[in-house]
Amino acid sequence: MKTLETLRHDADSRLQSGDYAGALRRYHAVLGSEPRANDARMGVGDALAGLGHPALAAQVYRATAWAFAQAGHPAKAIVAAKAMAAIDARGEEDAARIARLFAADSTRVAEGGGRRSIVPLEMPAPTTAVLDAGELSDVVRAAAAEAIELPALSVTLEKFAPAPLLSEIESESAERLVRAARLVRLRDAEPCLIENEAPQALYLVARGRLLLSISGREIGHVAEGSLVGEEPLVGAAAALASAWAEGDVDLIEIPYDAIAKIARAEVEEALGRLLRAHFLQTLLRTSPLFRSMEPAERVRLLERMEPVTLPGGATLVIERQPARGIWLVLSGQVAVRVTRSAPASHAVHRIETQEGSVVSVVGPGGIVGLASSLTTEPATATSSVTQPATGLFLSAEELRKLGDANAEVGRDLVEEAFARKERTGAARRALRRDSGETRATAG
Repeated sequence: MKTLETLRHDADSRLQSGDYAGALRRYHAVLGSEPRANDARMGVGDALAGLGHPALAAQVYRATAWAFAQAGHPAKAIVAAKAMAAIDARGEEDAARIARLFAADSTRVAEGGGRRSIVPLEMPAPTTAVLDAGELSDVVRAAAAEAIELPALSVTLEKFAPAPLLSEIESESAERLVRAARLVRLRDAEPCLIENEAPQALYLVARGRLLLSISGREIGHVAEGSLVGEEPLVGAAAALASAWAEGDVDLIEIPYDAIAKIARAEVEEALGRLLRAHFLQTLLRTSPLFRSMEPAERVRLLERMEPVTLPGGATLVIERQPARGIWLVLSGQVAVRVTRSAPASHAVHRIETQEGSVVSVVGPGGIVGLASSLTTEPATATSSVTQPATGLFLSAEELRKLGDANAEVGRDLVEEAFARKERTGAARRALRRDSGETRATAG
């Protein structure tokens, strides 16, 4: 049996392919059967815009924004307001008002506040003959009128549940962030982030979900209400994973400079706390330590790891000595240095932390000491803290137990350790080559 849910997905597909008339008829049918289906209401606005009715589309977007706001979904409300703003500048004012409504100092936001669940669309859908009946001009007028008219709510939410990002900062800062934000609408398989490339902004997933992948391997999803692209804000140089749209996805893009401009002390603290929490969640999905684990296993491993604070100049791993464990870097930087000569497995030679050439810098999200801890062989490089850092420590013995107990985690760790040794060996060969060229030139 074809339901309203399958009909809405059909409308989404038609909208994406440019069949705006077919999409409008189907969104109209969904909304006529279930007036609380606000995603279909948004679809009516999108279809009207595609059909060349901007004034009607703007009215529908405005109604949709406030329908989502009343339901306690500010991110989706801001998406609708920003869509309106592309047609009518008053949409920016609506977006600012919604930001204030859900800010930390709003009287309408409280722990224990409410948020309406998305209405299930389980009713049978109309037949194709019913959907295609009527002149398009009549459907345009009827669909717009229906979408602009909001249903009466039997129960009004007196207090809203805190919202991601907005409810962490006060109203003035929330409004400034939202005014600087941009609506990004991705189609299926379009990228948001590319692994090992610097993100361009912070993104709040307002509708749909993103697929995460590392080296082409799918590792999980990012759901509505989550942040991505926070890596540069917590000190990491690049995205830890690629993120792709799975179906249509609406994002609220917040430029990094907009965040910097509002970074007063109390705002910086609130945002920092939020971003660090999201970054830890990103690590749990992307790090070879965690990504093949079930959520409960990740929590147990976190409980076994020791939080550490590392002062500048501290040496974590010494070349030609076995590492005593691994450090998962959460903040700060660690420099990895190698000398020209290859380490012998039987040799133990302590070098000064500044000796050798820096071949890489490990920032937040990186792991120090992995290859040596996993294999028990002497380390092939020295790692020392160059900027005060924080992290999580796991002993070499516990790491090997982890790999033995979980085959998939063990595979991920071995692959990562092998890649690290290859990179270190390549760096050492390059140093020898450069040194030989220098001597030849001097001779």
